[in-house]
Amino acid sequence: MALLRIVAPLASLFFFSVFSLAQVSAPSCSSPIYQWTYNSLAQSPCTVLANLMATCDAGKYTIPPLTTPGSMYSGPDVEAGANLCYCSTVGYSLFSACGACQGQEWITWSEWVTNCATTLPPSSFPNPVPSRIFVPQWALLDVTNENDWNPNESFSVGDTPEAGPGSPIGPSSAPSSAPSSAPSSASTTPTSINPSSTGSPTPHPGGSGSNAGAIAGGIIGGVAVITTVVSAIFYLRRRPQAPSAVYAGVGASQPQQLHLDEITPPSLFGSPRTTRFYDPNDRTTFPGYQGSPQSPKNKSSQPRISPYIGIKSTLGNTQTSLPQTSGSGYRGLPTV
Repeated sequence: MALLRIVAPLASLFFFSVFSLAQVSAPSCSSPIYQWTYNSLAQSPCTVLANLMATCDAGKYTIPPLTTPGSMYSGPDVEAGANLCYCSTVGYSLFSACGACQGQEWITWSEWVTNCATTLPPSSFPNPVPSRIFVPQWALLDVTNENDWNPNESFSVGDTPEAGPGSPIGPSSAPSSAPSSAPSSASTTPTSINPSSTGSPTPHPGGSGSNAGAIAGGIIGGVAVITTVVSAIFYLRRRPQAPSAVYAGVGASQPQQLHLDEITPPSLFGSPRTTRFYDPNDRTTFPGYQGSPQSPKNKSSQPRISPYIGIKSTLGNTQTSLPQTSGSGYRGLPTV
């Protein structure tokens, strides 16, 4: 009899718990990168959410799965269905994590509460945690500042400490802030530094003198180099220039000097003329020069004389040969 009195309440509690859990339906999580959203009992955020939402819906609640790529939970559709379980940051965070663990998206906090007449304070939930459910610590974060559920911050906060069965959920149970993943040395608090521990070199008394000597040596060396360069330029400019080509206008392929005896064969009658160098400013040194002809009145009607002997120049329809030699000019046979 005594044993029956003990077993009966336990059996009632067991069947009540099974019954209460059987009234909810939650989708399965398929994304392995959100395994960290599970609580210490390996319950997914969808399972925890369905049991919390059932406390506002007579102990039963069904969460539809997200099967369309890019789909998300859009919050309460009408104001009549926007109860306080929906209009809480805890419900929003768990709905967002439930969509993320299915490989889908989530909306912002302001979009979520569009149809809410009122919202609970951040990190609060209207009812205590139901039996056999543990709410992870990251679900209690205040999302109103960022207006979004932040997976990185939630991951940093982690699962524990959890809100267990029968525990109220309020701001006092929420984490004050997400722990920083940066090392403690990155704190913004200024830290004094001992100059002796920085490893900086101690100033040497003779350092300034060494620098002055190096500067003076550099100046002297620079002056010496400049003097050498100026002297070389002056020397090159003072050197005698090579004689320019005689036929500068004819082209580089013409000889620089032209001797009349190089193109005039030895005279067969009488003594050869004295060799004279070609001078472009002296008409008498031109090849084929036959004396000083009278200045013509019309220069345009006169034929041009080629500088080379034995070459005829044709201008227009007039063909003119070189004038005949006279006086002491060349009397030999014509050369080819």
